[in-house]
Amino acid sequence: MNFIKVIVFSCLTVVSVLAATPLIIKPPNGTGIAPGHRFDFRYQSIAEKGCSSYHVHVWLFFQLPTSQFAVSTDHHTGHYFGRFQVENWPGVPHAEPPLPSHFTMPDFSVNQQGWGAGKHASNVQAYLAVLEEYATGDGTLGNRISLTYNTVLYNVTTHKELPELD
Repeated sequence: MNFIKVIVFSCLTVVSVLAATPLIIKPPNGTGIAPGHRFDFRYQSIAEKGCSSYHVHVWLFFQLPTSQFAVSTDHHTGHYFGRFQVENWPGVPHAEPPLPSHFTMPDFSVNQQGWGAGKHASNVQAYLAVLEEYATGDGTLGNRISLTYNTVLYNVTTHKELPELD
């Protein structure tokens, strides 16, 4: 009987480790999203037994996100969707504001005019990224930060290998 308990406990441990992998479920990799389009968003938080999530930051980057930050005046370009929380125990029993199930793609297809408005673009590969602040039972100075992203195709009108925006 103890052997069966060990097997069941081992299986549950593996499942909980897999469930704690941060992952953007929607939109899936390779999804084309038009300017102004409201798209589904679903994120699997790193929060799980023994791991608390505190804040989730959602970005749209036009350069490949890296796990290494370096001193730079021009690290990435993109759009910040915002800072949210995912309900989890004991870290955040009541999420404020909760992570939304939809976002609206900003319109970079036309020049926005004005100082600092930047370029316009279509048919560009972009990266929908989530930076999540979390803590485990192992002490650290401040929160840990995870990074995950999915490639999305911004304002796609053709199906070819798309370049990154310079």
